[in-house]
Amino acid sequence: MNAFDTSKPLRVLLLADDKPGHYHQSEGIVSALERVQPVACRRLFVQRRQLVPRALLRAMKRRGADGNRLLSLGYGLSAKDVSTPDIVVSSGGDTLFANMAAARVSGARNIFLGPVCSELRDAFNLIISSHDVPDHTANHVCTLQPNAMDPDKLGRPSHMPRFSSKKPPRTAALLLGGNTRDIRYTPSDWARLGAFLRTTHDAWGTRWVVSSSRRTSAEAISALAPVLHDKAIVRQFLDYRLAGPSSLPGLLRLAEIVVVTADSSAMLSEAVAGRFPVVAVTANDHQLDKNETRYRDYITQNNWSRSLPISWLATETFLDALGDIAPRADNHLDAIATLLRNRFPELVG
Repeated sequence: MNAFDTSKPLRVLLLADDKPGHYHQSEGIVSALERVQPVACRRLFVQRRQLVPRALLRAMKRRGADGNRLLSLGYGLSAKDVSTPDIVVSSGGDTLFANMAAARVSGARNIFLGPVCSELRDAFNLIISSHDVPDHTANHVCTLQPNAMDPDKLGRPSHMPRFSSKKPPRTAALLLGGNTRDIRYTPSDWARLGAFLRTTHDAWGTRWVVSSSRRTSAEAISALAPVLHDKAIVRQFLDYRLAGPSSLPGLLRLAEIVVVTADSSAMLSEAVAGRFPVVAVTANDHQLDKNETRYRDYITQNNWSRSLPISWLATETFLDALGDIAPRADNHLDAIATLLRNRFPELVG
């Protein structure tokens, strides 16, 4: 194989669906690559045709369908749309077959972020997953969910002392998610969360910065409205519907610690990557599937985060949880860059 000219920009094709939690992972790969060499990234929105189920695309792959056929039938795309990248990267189940097909027709290496069933793993050069699998293959790596959060740009120190009851946070961030298939928040959950913000302000003078997300319901915002509109307690509120999906770093620059609703592994991962102490708060109706449970266990076992039910939130339990956390000390983008350099030495300088 001829050596790649690392003096030229690395051509990256980022296949994106409409879910920020997915394409932010791919953006993390691009950001990591940019730390070591120039990158020319092109983003292509892909949407699987509703009349073409994944099962059909899987059967086509099993029968040896070429990349052009998968792109055309599954996504209405052609090789011309893909062009000639060096690396294809994507996340999210609906981008999976587009990723493997784009790599086939272009000859590019490809990276998929997320779980992949065993019969499809050989279609990818690298699979980065937030949980390990018992039968993982050589091209599978388990790590913190990638994202583009750069703790150095946030001004976060690489080694933070643990919080103690003698030094409560002055400014804290609350990242709001919402209901999922397995997690349901009640108006009571939201009201208790709002009451906790008021309690910390009354007890410690803590001020909060708050951000909603794509799945935060109007019901949640309504229940939290009394505290969100209290400028003494909430210094800044970013409504996702108005601010968009890329406004989080500016908010986090103001915070010392982060509270995140436990439905979102993406927000949890971004806060951990930002080198914050992170407390994940759970609803009473809270169930996670096996893979998500493994991921939360991985984060907890590394002491990057602790979980508390919303119904248990109080100043004492909160400070106890913060005292158990040892924030991540490195820059996760450097760790990803090292991984990519080792996996693709012919491409990544």
